[in-house]
Amino acid sequence: MDGRCMQNIQFLDTFFSFLEKIDDKLRGKKITVYPNIAGALIFIAFSVSMLVFMPAQINVTEEGSINARTFPALLLQIMFVFSVLLLVIECIKLALKKPCSKVEIELLAQIKALVILGSFILYFVLLKPLGFIASSCIFSVVIMLYFRVKKLYYYLIGIGAGIFIGVLFQYILRVRLP
Repeated sequence: MDGRCMQNIQFLDTFFSFLEKIDDKLRGKKITVYPNIAGALIFIAFSVSMLVFMPAQINVTEEGSINARTFPALLLQIMFVFSVLLLVIECIKLALKKPCSKVEIELLAQIKALVILGSFILYFVLLKPLGFIASSCIFSVVIMLYFRVKKLYYYLIGIGAGIFIGVLFQYILRVRLP
């Protein structure tokens, strides 16, 4: 093997040992979550953000009391009110030391799921500026690195599959891809 290939293998070994250290530190660690409080906070944030962004997304052309924004806004306001109500009720339960539903979550499993979700988000973000083929190749490499694939030809297979599928759909089947 030439020097560059050996450097790549050394880089992969270093990267994989770094991931192993993180796994060892997080293995067995758990956090307690109050799902009603977490859910209420998520839905409050969602409803507020949607209410803020809705005027830019839904154009109103007619004047009147009921228009294209009326029902989505009404539903988002109802979601906000009941989420705040749930949050207040659960906080009062906590303050009075009454029983609340709790869930113990294994931290390592959730972080792994977030890394995979982040990879999908990165793929989605890169689709428009880089196109399907380049984004798919990057995504396949990132996922294989995350799953600690050591055989370099697997990376070539992933990259080749991204190129093959992109060429097949864009140029042979004439399907427009992002």
